[in-house]
Amino acid sequence: MRVGVQHLLNRFGQHEDSRIDEIRKENEMKYVLGFLRFWYDFIIGDSWQTAAGVAGIFACGAWLAHAQILPGELLAPIVGVGIMSVAILSLFLSTKSDVK
Repeated sequence: MRVGVQHLLNRFGQHEDSRIDEIRKENEMKYVLGFLRFWYDFIIGDSWQTAAGVAGIFACGAWLAHAQILPGELLAPIVGVGIMSVAILSLFLSTKSDVK
């Protein structure tokens, strides 16, 4: 009879260990998902079009820098103006669509 009780205790202990591991993995995943949600909200925010436009401007700036088409002294202000243009255009289009 003692062997049966020991078997049940071992089985119960293993079940608890696996449940604890499962809970630990769920908690770890919760933090990872929270981290990713924060960065998605921070970068994308309310307008994925604005984020895509800014990414496009950065890509064009990187290409121009790599190809050495423009000197660095001109490239930074041009990329800055491009980013501001995308932001202003995005604001203009969002307020225009709200008026309708």
